Amino acid sequence: ELFDDSLVGSPHVVIGQGSSPVYGIIPTNTTSGTHYRVRVVSSNPVVTGLDNNVDITIRARRRFLGGDWALASSWLDGILPVANDNVVFDPPGGGQSMISGNFTVFSLTLATGDALEINSGASLTVTGNLNLDALQGSIQGAGILKMAGSAAQVINVAAGTSLNNLLIDNAAGVTLASPDPLLVNGSLTFLNGNLNTGSSKLILPVDAIVTAGMGTGWVNGTLERKIPAVPPNPITGIVTPSGGAV
Repeated sequence: ELFDDSLVGSPHVVIGQGSSPVYGIIPTNTTSGTHYRVRVVSSNPVVTGLDNNVDITIRARRRFLGGDWALASSWLDGILPVANDNVVFDPPGGGQSMISGNFTVFSLTLATGDALEINSGASLTVTGNLNLDALQGSIQGAGILKMAGSAAQVINVAAGTSLNNLLIDNAAGVTLASPDPLLVNGSLTFLNGNLNTGSSKLILPVDAIVTAGMGTGWVNGTLERKIPAVPPNPITGIVTPSGGAV
């Protein structure tokens, strides 16, 4: 049986039956949690065993179909994700997909090349890994994507993927785990921890804004910053000297 040890009166769900060895399957609708336990119960002879005495973390996998993140109808199973959930962004047919509030998930995977937009004043916090698996996939909008885990995090990058506003708040650091570069179009903010490029590189356009306090974090690795030619064309005109010299 499987149960949540942190909840008084938590239901005990049968996840497997038979004789030794007994194999269990966790139901797909199991709520995410970090204090699950298992125990063995027998009817003949009647025995209720002790639990395994070690907390088990279960993370639900939620599929975001696109549209408004805050609506249950935008999710395959009609359930909005919670902070411990793994989310897959996999809209079946394009359309606008947006976040208008402040939400937290464990991991986020972009499974298609569609854009996820975080609106102004909104944020999406990821405490696990960010998987930009689809070619040309992007997270856009004036809102902020926060990488704010307590353990080291990874951003997996596919060719042509991009973010708009990225915030790093993880003392253990965030690492790009792909040879493909990551483009951050809008802003890069360091509250705590470094962004490690590994074998990849970070690309910032000429108008991208980088914000960091003293010692709060930096880019560790290859950074490509687009800089315009100054001046873009030869300057021509009339110069009138003052005092007889130029």
